[in-house]
Amino acid sequence: MHVGRRLPRVRGQITRVSRDMQNPFNPVQILLSLHAQGRFVEMEQRARELLRGNGNVPILNELLGISLSGQKKFGEALPFLQKAVRREPNDALFWENLALCQRELGEYAFAERSLRQSLRLRPANAEALNTLGSVLRTQERTDEARAAFEQALAVAPKHGAACFNLGKLLLAQKRWQEAEAALDQAVRCGLESATADQFLGRILLMREHYEAAARHFRRAIARSPDDYLSFFCLARAESVLGRKGEVLPLVNAGFESIGDVGSRVNADTIVDFDFIVGLLTAMDMYDHALRILNVTVPFDGHCGRAILAAAAARNICDWSLADRFERLFIGRFEERTDPVNPFAGLSFVSITPSKQLSIARRWSFACPSKPLIYNPSVPARAGQRIKIGYLSSDFHSHAVGIVLAGVIENHDRSRFEIVACDHTVAAAEDPYRKRFRQAFDVFESLHECGEENAAQRIADRHVDIAVDLNGWTRNSWSHILVARPAPLQLQWLGYPGTMGAPWIDYIVADRKVIRAGEERFYSEKVLALPDCYLPNDDSRSSPPASSRSECGLPENAFVFGCFNQSYKVTPEVFDVWMRLLKGKDNSVLWLRASNDVAIENLRREAEGRGVSSKRLVLAPPVSSSDHLARIPNMDLALDCFPYNSHATACDMLWAGVPMVGLSGDTFAARVSESILSAADLPELVTRSYEDYFHLASRLAAEPIELAALRERVRARKQSALFDTKGFTRSLERGFELVWERHLRGLPPDHIDVPPSR
Repeated sequence: MHVGRRLPRVRGQITRVSRDMQNPFNPVQILLSLHAQGRFVEMEQRARELLRGNGNVPILNELLGISLSGQKKFGEALPFLQKAVRREPNDALFWENLALCQRELGEYAFAERSLRQSLRLRPANAEALNTLGSVLRTQERTDEARAAFEQALAVAPKHGAACFNLGKLLLAQKRWQEAEAALDQAVRCGLESATADQFLGRILLMREHYEAAARHFRRAIARSPDDYLSFFCLARAESVLGRKGEVLPLVNAGFESIGDVGSRVNADTIVDFDFIVGLLTAMDMYDHALRILNVTVPFDGHCGRAILAAAAARNICDWSLADRFERLFIGRFEERTDPVNPFAGLSFVSITPSKQLSIARRWSFACPSKPLIYNPSVPARAGQRIKIGYLSSDFHSHAVGIVLAGVIENHDRSRFEIVACDHTVAAAEDPYRKRFRQAFDVFESLHECGEENAAQRIADRHVDIAVDLNGWTRNSWSHILVARPAPLQLQWLGYPGTMGAPWIDYIVADRKVIRAGEERFYSEKVLALPDCYLPNDDSRSSPPASSRSECGLPENAFVFGCFNQSYKVTPEVFDVWMRLLKGKDNSVLWLRASNDVAIENLRREAEGRGVSSKRLVLAPPVSSSDHLARIPNMDLALDCFPYNSHATACDMLWAGVPMVGLSGDTFAARVSESILSAADLPELVTRSYEDYFHLASRLAAEPIELAALRERVRARKQSALFDTKGFTRSLERGFELVWERHLRGLPPDHIDVPPSR
């Protein structure tokens, strides 16, 4: 008996067709009817009864397999579906349904084989092509998967599922514009699902179209109130849009929708949970991120989650948890090959320059390869202005932007053309961003073309030297330089360490942060400036000092202070700070008011060391000018270790407040030494916790010596640290030296820029 049929897919996947089974009393039609009603247990019972006398009938074996699949008993279903194809090997649908079951069992190679057999019998089957694309994508054969989805759409242009799957694949590849077009087409084809809205919203979120993204997330939640990922995505959109009151309720709703995190984490959901962790950390909600990380870190031994968990714990100053995750990461890193973002490791006390290089290399090698854009056979331009392209997300009122603005304004336009390769995330038009727009010769907004086309846009500008100002920090686009859009590529300023990236030719540094003989710890060649690698803007104002009462400080107390971010505060440094408070009567510690959990933990740590938590005074966020106005109320600034003060140290010295530095073995641990040396204050650099304590303690106990020191600091503009024009000339000389080597056909090499004065 020949039977033609198509059933709705089980779980949206397993399919059959009914063409000529019109008799409602026909046994097969009864099974089809039970399937249509979702009565899979009864369907199984009837199919088994029929098979007792008709064990070799292919359609009955298949329908029994489908009934078992409807109950998610895929292992039991498989032999019946296999028997069906053995009995009727020329039925394309038998092969397709077998493949769908094999896919559920994770037998992807067998599923692919079955689908290809089905397609040999019915080449123009959009359903089978779409399923084949999904199977190939699961095996990370993305190019083949994309071809399968596109072939499905060539057969059926309005196939919503194929549009959706293609969009998901493009989303994973960060091809935002193409992914948005595919998912938008899926919705227009009638795919009305929460998942489609969620993915489309995620693309819009990545492309910084926050209002549009929020609309899709709200629609996804309305369609599926248990779509926990959409709650977190919507929270992120609302956070960027400034609707802060919406954020915490949405995050709480997301966790309520998840329920028990441990019961929801599996191989299928782990990517979503990793994405949620990224959203939460982007909103500085580190304690909430740890609610997930505590479950996901042990899941599959991945190094990346361990280092993320350590970083989150450091941000809330939960040092015992941070220590546990750091040790776990170090152990896993030796055993596994997982690439992990190296930024968090810069603040690990146990980190070495050699280990930093290993971590950075592994991360950079995981960046997908791209077709090379720069053609080295084309003669380099000589006798023209050198075109410098600065790649950054920080062309606004950001620590990097604040110290960089003066350099951009002071570049010699007779010798250099200066291009902004801007990928700033949702930046308001603050005063610094306006300065940058005016200072650059060209302000190229890369967000308009997306990451996938950004390298080509840089190449189209004929940039000679691309300077990456982010490195492996938040909002990095460093990976676009893999394609080599410029003949020479440098990294500078934002990332205090090696990037381990073979496509970065030089690191701009100085001989305090990278000493002679230490070049082996850097994948880049060292371009060493004569004084400090860190620039400053000597046109910054020096506003009148605010009063102590305005800052919430006791009038007559001795004020120690540190305005670094919470992740830089380690228990070893905090121990020294508490010893200083205990040794100096009527003293307080003035700290940056970071997240509430970090402050609560620091207060508890102070009490545990015998210091009243009331002696910790908080400095809330304020504008740049108000920040500079309050700093003079500090008597003595204190450095962090092993991730030193950077722009924060410059702020202290600009405001006339001396800082005790602490130097170590890594780039990040030597920045304050570089800054203090360039400010003609090398005596403030210490090299051990004990020396750090004794110097700070002595200065606090000697008011005359401290007053004389403050007078020296106030003469800051006479030092190399705050000579913006002189710094810019040295940087430009460095650019000229590396470009001259390139013009002569020489490979990059270590270069020490000679002093200009």
